[in-house]
Amino acid sequence: MTIVTKSGGPGALKRALATGLAHHRAGRLTEAAASYRAVLAVDPRHADAHHLMGLIALGAGAVAEAAAHFAVLIEARPTVAEHRSNHGHALRLLGRLAEAEAELLEATRLEPGLADGWINLGLARLDREDPAGAVAALESAALRAPRSALAHLNLGTAYQRAGRIEEALREYRAAADLAVDLAPAHRNAGVAAQLLGRLDEAIGAYRRALTLVPDDPDVLTNLGVALVAAGDLPAALAVHERAVTVAPHLGEAWLNRGTALQAAGHLAEAVEAFRRATGLDGGARADTALGSALAEAGDFAGAIGEHEAALAKAPDFADAHWNLALALLGNGRLDRGWDAYEWRWRASNRPAEFRNYPWPVWSGEPAEGRRILVWREQGLGDELLFLTCLADLIATGAAVTVLANPRLVTLLQRAYPAADILPDEPGVQSS
Repeated sequence: MTIVTKSGGPGALKRALATGLAHHRAGRLTEAAASYRAVLAVDPRHADAHHLMGLIALGAGAVAEAAAHFAVLIEARPTVAEHRSNHGHALRLLGRLAEAEAELLEATRLEPGLADGWINLGLARLDREDPAGAVAALESAALRAPRSALAHLNLGTAYQRAGRIEEALREYRAAADLAVDLAPAHRNAGVAAQLLGRLDEAIGAYRRALTLVPDDPDVLTNLGVALVAAGDLPAALAVHERAVTVAPHLGEAWLNRGTALQAAGHLAEAVEAFRRATGLDGGARADTALGSALAEAGDFAGAIGEHEAALAKAPDFADAHWNLALALLGNGRLDRGWDAYEWRWRASNRPAEFRNYPWPVWSGEPAEGRRILVWREQGLGDELLFLTCLADLIATGAAVTVLANPRLVTLLQRAYPAADILPDEPGVQSS
């Protein structure tokens, strides 16, 4: 234990600080903190003691304490950019984002070459939902410290948040090249590659991450999702099984395991996995996934209940509306089912893209004397099925134009001479 008295004079403070530094460098942080506190008990404004105590507190997760130490330090040394950067970092972690950004802007003004200041500024801007500002700050960090893996890693995150996925992948690769043992660089490279549809690259990046963090459930579940997309269901099932083994509390892991099981045709096990996900607060996605599996098993009433549970949590969740529509139609509840079917255009698994023609969508109002354009959405079987309703539309008195599968044009022209039947080809699909 370090004891310092006022009668010991400046020499005693220096000795106590030196003792603390020796402990600090040796990793004995409790002993180091005791020495620094002893210094502060005699000199409450001692800048070096506040600096070092702030670093220890920050590393220990005592962020409020760290921020308090750094605030006193800045009063004593207001022109030291590193201190302002550390203070801004602590303020960001406390959620005091406007103050953090102001402090970090001052740090970068005082020392434009301080890469850590730019990195912390970029992170604060990301937290403030300002990806463009974050990109600008983190580009400055990478420019000033081109060998900093963290600068490239965080710049990649900013690019990704800004929707610039190709550039994000480039930065993640750079970070991984600079620090091959930096697991987040490999993981994030996998995410970006997967977003770009480069499944082989994504799978390779996730596997490299797993050599460093073999039990990381997020990497495991991301790898499993990529393997499902790549069609390697046996490997995906093995990876998802490992994910729920290492993180049985993680609803997302059970949700993705259920998706893989359903894709592999193991429907009963998929239902059980989805139920585990819903019980672990897997959110609306888990509810609607369970509903879809129940519908596939023929339990439309159960499916409707799960989709409605999803919508109670997330009323604008398009996938749940779309899946509810399918369950309602499967259950014979046609009026409500067709109403909900309109959500298909917004669903992530939508069966077709909406066509942006320059005319309003017909909503069932009287059509006599108006022209209505009808186009196909899905496969040939659906097209043939719904073309049986064309006579009813013609009977409303509307002038009807149909964009049909080119193979059906001649047949439809003979069957519906009152309609204008045109081949549905790429050039006429949107304006």
